[in-house]
Amino acid sequence: MQKLSASKPSVQLKYYLFTILTFCCIGCQSTKVASTPDKKERQINSKIRLIQTQLDHGKALKAQFGALNLLKLYPDEPKVLTIFALTDLALKNNERALTNLTKSFELNKDAPAALNLSSANIALGHYDKALEIINHGLELAHRENYKNIVRLYHNKAFIQEKMNQKTAAVNTYKKGLYHSPGYQVSLKRLAVLLANLNRDRESIETYQQYINVCNACYDPIEKLVKLHVSNKNFNSAATLIKFFISNPAAKTHDKLKAKKLFRQLKKKKKLAQKHHSGTVVPTRKKY
Repeated sequence: MQKLSASKPSVQLKYYLFTILTFCCIGCQSTKVASTPDKKERQINSKIRLIQTQLDHGKALKAQFGALNLLKLYPDEPKVLTIFALTDLALKNNERALTNLTKSFELNKDAPAALNLSSANIALGHYDKALEIINHGLELAHRENYKNIVRLYHNKAFIQEKMNQKTAAVNTYKKGLYHSPGYQVSLKRLAVLLANLNRDRESIETYQQYINVCNACYDPIEKLVKLHVSNKNFNSAATLIKFFISNPAAKTHDKLKAKKLFRQLKKKKKLAQKHHSGTVVPTRKKY
């Protein structure tokens, strides 16, 4: 087992693991075991919501303490096993997370459980097993008309990337986005993957779709500007930056980064024009 740390959730947890829990209602947060199923469900859901909030704010150790107390009360409750496993994944205790998510899946074989179990296998680098699980999860998702099926497609595509099945990953991301065109995590991964495959036109279109979904997000703006510059489309890059800077929804610190990017763009454009006109003398390499 890996050593606990108080760090914020890992990148894998942030982008490839999704807590799939349905909260019936907000209820009592007492640690006393409820006397009826309804009260029990309310108690569990209330505590899980609190634990999830702590995870979202990077308080993984505190979240795990609460999850452990809940697990002592309900050791065979799938959603309790799941939330405890999520705290483990946040703390990079991946082996124990896998054990509990496997148990949760065996108790309740549905699409969300398969999604979480595949994520634990991804965290451990068990890509063949993760792919097997996510394929089963997709079968369940279609059968259940699971509304968040894009998340399973996302995990499958990410696994395919890790297995160097890049073209297959592109197709899988697109399948997921067919169901949820505005799913930002997949839009970002797909745009990067297409650019790496030198499919610039498709990458540009995907970044633009990402920007349409979140026009106050700086990351797709920066990536698309750089892609435009690599293709010598300086005017398109400048227009994009000006659009972002004038966007009232954009955060101030992101606008400052955009202004810095614009200054860099002007220098690159000027340098490219000089190279084109033949006025630049290449700097000799020093040995």
